[in-house]
Amino acid sequence: LLTVVEIEVPEEFGSFQEAEVKVKEAVFVTGQKLMGELMRMYESAALERKQFWKKDLKAKRFQTLVGEVKRQRWRVWDWKEKRHRYPLDEWMRVQPQEKTTPALQQAIVNACVQRSYRQATKEVEHWTGVKRNPMTNWKLIQQIAETGQAKEPVVPDWYLKPLPSLDPRFKEDP
Repeated sequence: LLTVVEIEVPEEFGSFQEAEVKVKEAVFVTGQKLMGELMRMYESAALERKQFWKKDLKAKRFQTLVGEVKRQRWRVWDWKEKRHRYPLDEWMRVQPQEKTTPALQQAIVNACVQRSYRQATKEVEHWTGVKRNPMTNWKLIQQIAETGQAKEPVVPDWYLKPLPSLDPRFKEDP
């Protein structure tokens, strides 16, 4: 993958802060282009390898660590499993109704654990360029917590209680 980026710098170079902001914006644009190209390459390779029937193209915005990437992805029919699939979503481990990648979700969780939701949202936007709402981040944290709790087996209280004695010498409580 190769991407070329041009940044306009005035002849006097201007202030360092202006140049730094321009470079940061260029990094986000370049990262988004590279991510989009990587997604396109994977999807075309996956569709060539597997026997899918292409159904239609669906637009989706993915929120990644390098910014928001808009893509047209294929919805295909898997005739072996008899269901519709999105190969790109499966590769990225993103549910069809979700937008955020698992790496960005982890970054949001780490930021929200240490700060308030509003401050964490500003920090995530600063480092990734993805604009989110603090309430959306709260809902994401709640969803992740619920799925984490669902994975842990609940120990029933009867499992912790001792078994009643089967010895006839002991009488049961009246």
